[in-house]
Amino acid sequence: MLKQTAWEQLVFPRINPQPDTATPGIIMIVDDLPDNLRLLEIVLKGKGFQVFQARSGSEALALLNLVLPDVIFLDLMMPDMDGLEVTRRIRAMTELPYIPIVLLTASQDNKAKITGLDAGADEFLAKPFSQPELIARARSLIRLRRYNQALAQAVQDNRYLNDLLLTENTRMAEELERTRQAQMRLMPQAGPDYPGVSFAVYYQPALEVGGDYYDYVRLDEERFVVVLGDAVGKGGAAVLAVAVIKSVLATEFAHALQEKSTFEPAQVLERINGVICGPMESSQTEMTLFCGLVDLGRRTIRYSNAGQTFPLLARTGSVQELKLGGLPIGLFSDATYSTQEICFEQGDRLMLYSDGLNEATDLQHEQFGFDRLRAAVLAHAGLSPQPMLEGIMEQVHLFCQDADDDQTLVIFGF
Repeated sequence: MLKQTAWEQLVFPRINPQPDTATPGIIMIVDDLPDNLRLLEIVLKGKGFQVFQARSGSEALALLNLVLPDVIFLDLMMPDMDGLEVTRRIRAMTELPYIPIVLLTASQDNKAKITGLDAGADEFLAKPFSQPELIARARSLIRLRRYNQALAQAVQDNRYLNDLLLTENTRMAEELERTRQAQMRLMPQAGPDYPGVSFAVYYQPALEVGGDYYDYVRLDEERFVVVLGDAVGKGGAAVLAVAVIKSVLATEFAHALQEKSTFEPAQVLERINGVICGPMESSQTEMTLFCGLVDLGRRTIRYSNAGQTFPLLARTGSVQELKLGGLPIGLFSDATYSTQEICFEQGDRLMLYSDGLNEATDLQHEQFGFDRLRAAVLAHAGLSPQPMLEGIMEQVHLFCQDADDDQTLVIFGF
């Protein structure tokens, strides 16, 4: 048997009510003749129905202020107020839940039946009535009324759940916006303040919040560190992973500044991985991460990589991948990383990007791919970082307008 959802568990019992054999229903009988009332009462009570009597139309209307029957058996021909008028007045009581009305009549006049149906009656029962038919009509109409009540309750429950859903969606949207703002505060909006260094960034999460992360940290007058990472997953879990990585990185940077020690990217990645796989293992953080040390005095980039896309060093006429592999952070506590170093020249551009760019997919499920990305970089390599970034992203967006992954592009110009 399939497991029901919470909504189905709420609604299905109401739509499919179990018959209550102990209390089969409440019936009001209305007739001006005491013998008819007595006969109806004996027959109906004999089958377990709870019966209330009214000897006139006005008495029946007054009784409805005290009793809410499941069915009304109403004599058509009564003095003062006949069954048609009683039916019309009951149907005019808009605050009253719908109650099936059966008109009792000895007349075979079809016109009278049509008039009764127009007045709001549900059925007719001919006098003298058959007791089995009377019981069958009562049970059938009570069952129908209970299903109608269940349906009305389901509609009410649905409105209530919709209101709850709207409230929860509003709360979640507000929470996501606060999370988005907090995430943006984790990443710099301006580049490092060094003469001859310019900076441009594009960051667009696929959801309200994403798992991409970029940062830079000033070490001294000539050196700064750049990082770019991609946390596993999206949403709140990814934001938590980014916050964890940033916190550990901040500790490493503070240590390097305080001790004035040599900053070695590979060792930093190993220490971050040790913390994530050790004391912070319960956070279940996994992240690819590139870490590079830019030395403006020596004009070098010393870097290490933990599974992140290979950055590009672009200059007019050429694009070089900074190829260096490594296991993502948070997988194995004994993971080790290596370091490489490359020289850059004046006019070069260091480009860090997430896989949301090269893996962007069009409607035919074709990826933008590295070849297109390389061509876009070459086409704009002579520009300063901001127009270069805008030109590259324009090519990506022309290829794929709706991204299904976070997209981050950071360009440093020297």
